[in-house]
Amino acid sequence: LLAGAPDKDKCEIIFTADGDLKNFFRMYRLIHTAPSLTNWIFTALKPERGIDGATVEMGDYSFSEKTLMFQPGTSEEYPDDIRVVVGFKHYNPCHSDEIENGVHLYLDLLLGEENYATKIDRVIIGPLYEKLDRWNPMQKLSDYILWQEKEIIERYNQEVRVFKEDDWVLFEI
Repeated sequence: LLAGAPDKDKCEIIFTADGDLKNFFRMYRLIHTAPSLTNWIFTALKPERGIDGATVEMGDYSFSEKTLMFQPGTSEEYPDDIRVVVGFKHYNPCHSDEIENGVHLYLDLLLGEENYATKIDRVIIGPLYEKLDRWNPMQKLSDYILWQEKEIIERYNQEVRVFKEDDWVLFEI
């Protein structure tokens, strides 16, 4: 549950599932059954804030487009997974838990809770190292995810499978 005031005349309550997919439906159902109250906004799941609205301050660290960049991640075993390697400018392995929590919160704000939980299969977090020209700014992450989704869809739309009668099996439980 998050609460705030988007402007001086309204209050907003955001019901979050904290990324737990099985609770997404519950949050939507809760909002659907919520009463309509003047000057109140009820929202299911954290909305996408975009690059300008996504900054997380946690302890001594600040997570924003100024301190984070990403690279596409790949897996030969799971070629359809959308993986992202996130580099943090001030990465310190001694504080990896705090840094990982900050990065996950940042991605939640940047992409929105539902998009982050359902569109990225794996996030790997580490230092921002090597040549910076290999890294992409966080503002391009949404476009990268969309491009990856389109690639996966095109890959499977081009496959044509012809089913024969003996390809089908019926199980009765």
